[in-house]
Amino acid sequence: MEVPTRNVEITSSFWAQLRDSGRLKTIPALVKAQKESGHWDCLKWKEGHQPQPHPFWDSDVYKATEAACYFLMTHADEEMMRNVEEAVDNIRGAQHPDGYINSYYTVRGIEKRWTNLRDMHELYCIGHLIEACVAYETLTGSGRLLEPVMKVVQHIDSIFGSEPGKRRGYPGHQEIEIGLLRLYEMTKDPLLLQVAQYFILERGTRDEKDEIYFDKEAWARGNDPGDWLSFEFRPTYRMPRDYGYHRRCD
Repeated sequence: MEVPTRNVEITSSFWAQLRDSGRLKTIPALVKAQKESGHWDCLKWKEGHQPQPHPFWDSDVYKATEAACYFLMTHADEEMMRNVEEAVDNIRGAQHPDGYINSYYTVRGIEKRWTNLRDMHELYCIGHLIEACVAYETLTGSGRLLEPVMKVVQHIDSIFGSEPGKRRGYPGHQEIEIGLLRLYEMTKDPLLLQVAQYFILERGTRDEKDEIYFDKEAWARGNDPGDWLSFEFRPTYRMPRDYGYHRRCD
């Protein structure tokens, strides 16, 4: 059984030193670097600002927010909490009316959203947003992040799935699946389990032309789908347990 973070006391001097280093040095330095580089403000980008958002910057904010929340569960820190609430404000302000959240496509062409799941990591970023939500709501119970997160999950469910009229897509970089399942454990909302199950089971399936979804979306963009690497040649659950792992260096 998982033990709540608040109930864990670290007594080892070795691990306590690492924990304190992360809390007192790593997280503050990470947030400072993100603010100086423009990553932190990507979700509230305005015309004329530089630099413009990068495809993966949203996830940087979400990861830092998640980590900060876990430290705050055991150690109060006013400045860290202010940064967390600022991030939540930015997330809420960046959400489109239909639930979509992604700074890159918001700034560089919303009409191209969901056209390149293989490379552009929209679902990956949202996966880290969901994990940040689990940490934030465990810390605060306020619902301030749960509300926009459930809205974006509803949006994703309206776009992707096996039902008629939906796209049979799935993330190029797996991450959203674990976020959905962790939030399901917290809320028991069946939609979260449904969407996670769809992504897990759909990944690597082939159509009557022996093509996976990434092939079809590449052809639609005018690209060669074969010029890439991936493990999508068969569903993940049909892979050998020791098949392996690869890391993309984009």
